Amino acid sequence: MSEHGVELVARALASGASPSFHPMERRGARPVDGADLPASLRHWLAHGTGLFDDGPPVPRMALGDLVQQELGEPWGELFQPLSARFGSCVLLPGGSDSRRVLALGDPDEAGESAVFAVDCDDLPFIGLMYPGFDLYVADAFGLLTTSPKGYLWPVGDPVYGGRARHHAAVRLGGSTSLEFPF
Repeated sequence: MSEHGVELVARALASGASPSFHPMERRGARPVDGADLPASLRHWLAHGTGLFDDGPPVPRMALGDLVQQELGEPWGELFQPLSARFGSCVLLPGGSDSRRVLALGDPDEAGESAVFAVDCDDLPFIGLMYPGFDLYVADAFGLLTTSPKGYLWPVGDPVYGGRARHHAAVRLGGSTSLEFPF
């Protein structure tokens, strides 16, 4: 599979499968539409799939503020130094003690913004999980097989690695993840 962007999300929606955004109880608020939303996310939102809460759309948040809202202190304060690099974030469903965050802006060649995992289980951590919303959706629909399993698979992927390396360079100084202290 070498689809990207809207094409990949459209295939997921047309598959007839049920997505698995585990755990589904944790829904973020629908983001306010804007030019910085990837076309794949706008396509998804146009289909009213229930991924986001039904409440009013919310503006994006800087990473430190989003972590503060979701996990409280001291975590929000610890992630605050990353807010300059992650100034426009949207919470996505998924994770248990971790969160999935779509970091808008700085799109790759497919026009996608990356999805990161934010984890506070041991040391505070942020890692590149998907090089785009399109791959986040494809994985939830079972259309994507990642190897190795886990947060940091995409950089070495022959199809999606270039996109992942772009986001790693732009957001994480070339690394696939950062641990505290940031």
